Amino acid sequence: MRFALVFVAVAACDGGPKLTPDAGADSNAMADAPVDAPSGILGTWRDTFITVSGTQSMSACSAAPSALVVDATTAAVTPYSGACKTDGSFHIMAPANLGAYYLRVAGALYETTKHADLDLSTDHLGRNDVAAITGVDLTLSMTGLDAWGAGDVLMAFGANIGYFQNLSFTSGGPVNGSTNLTGTAPWAGYKIDAAKSDSLQVVQLGVHSTAGGLSYLSLDRSFDVSPFTMTNNTAQNVQGAFTPPSAGTLALNVNVNSFNQFATVASPDVSAKTIAGSAYAAPSAEVIPSPSLISFARDSTGLSALNFGTLDYGDPFPTAWSRFVKVTEAFSVPYTWNNISGTMNAFMTRVMTKAEAEANIIDARLGPPLNPTFDGANAFTATNISPVPMVSWQAPSLGTATDYELVVYEVQINGTSLKFSPTLRLSTKQTSVRVPAGYLLGQRQYMFVIRARSRDGEDLYGTPLRMGESTSTADTLTALVTTDS
Repeated sequence: MRFALVFVAVAACDGGPKLTPDAGADSNAMADAPVDAPSGILGTWRDTFITVSGTQSMSACSAAPSALVVDATTAAVTPYSGACKTDGSFHIMAPANLGAYYLRVAGALYETTKHADLDLSTDHLGRNDVAAITGVDLTLSMTGLDAWGAGDVLMAFGANIGYFQNLSFTSGGPVNGSTNLTGTAPWAGYKIDAAKSDSLQVVQLGVHSTAGGLSYLSLDRSFDVSPFTMTNNTAQNVQGAFTPPSAGTLALNVNVNSFNQFATVASPDVSAKTIAGSAYAAPSAEVIPSPSLISFARDSTGLSALNFGTLDYGDPFPTAWSRFVKVTEAFSVPYTWNNISGTMNAFMTRVMTKAEAEANIIDARLGPPLNPTFDGANAFTATNISPVPMVSWQAPSLGTATDYELVVYEVQINGTSLKFSPTLRLSTKQTSVRVPAGYLLGQRQYMFVIRARSRDGEDLYGTPLRMGESTSTADTLTALVTTDS
């Protein structure tokens, strides 16, 4: 049975999220079709921006969307054109009898069978009209630190611009054992503008250990900077006293072995294992998180469990926001090409609400895809593939995947290391996909990540960009392969 796939490309509106143009086969072949035509594919793309003054929903669709039919045997593509309306709805002029197809959004492909009520909406933290700023340094003169220790971190967070960064000092900076701070740190984010209700928080994350010797970071001190507006190439003074924010606790117990057991499933070449976790605040599961309330990271080789007990932290973030916990296992996989080496990680993640994390021991809920192949050949040992391979795998042995994501990286030599550049990102409910023509070039090197995903309450076919409050992912990494000419 042949399975034809359709790709729909949608670009962001001005002032919304900036999206990278697609390099697909239809990039220069589109012409607008009448928006009010009687048949086709209908949907909306209106994103929500969450700010200190509330939420704003606005169109994220302005450039004409497009559709591509992909031949299941040859991988050749046939384009169809479409258009957006100013209200954020879009209309793709495609045949009414199409079955499964892909939406293409910001270069990524999302399988669906729907012809109406498609919703590409997602959430963003901060204003939609953030502006660039250059040459700004934060000049800090602070008191009230928790006595500074090796491994402590200072972070600056601007919720209304959706940005945070670690502060790295070019002069001065924290001194071990001191509760005072003077120093200069460059600002790398968007412009802070008091007239638009922007503000800045500076927080201290301190290193601590449990009675059993487990090391972790907790948010210990915070400072709300008085409103100000940044100006290009100008130092911004930040002065005041850190204080302990509102107190919170987290009971944290991780079944590390439930993640570790899948190392050889993710890749037979795993060379190292790392387990990490964080608790954070966010108004939505899809937006950037706050600086961590609690975080940890350590080598998990030979480790079976991490029971931190109940941990204390400070929480200066809005009480209306949700609190989440994320645990990630990283399996390091080495790659070599022409005697140059590099590493990619196969990740297993679980994201949940704080209440869910505290209800039981945190364990892995979804395993990696099994037995990947390229045109029927073992993808762990393959060396050469077609530029349009059929990539197949089997469902995980743990949990049930709601969908899968295939990410293809071109591997190039960059000095003394390998560079991994994504060339295709595709989501599907199937366990095999044909790589469309035009994405992989002949006589190039590639490796593939096949990711199983489970997203609570969201469906790939209707809301492809939504995350869900409780999610799990697990990666399988293929060998590095060369495409035929």
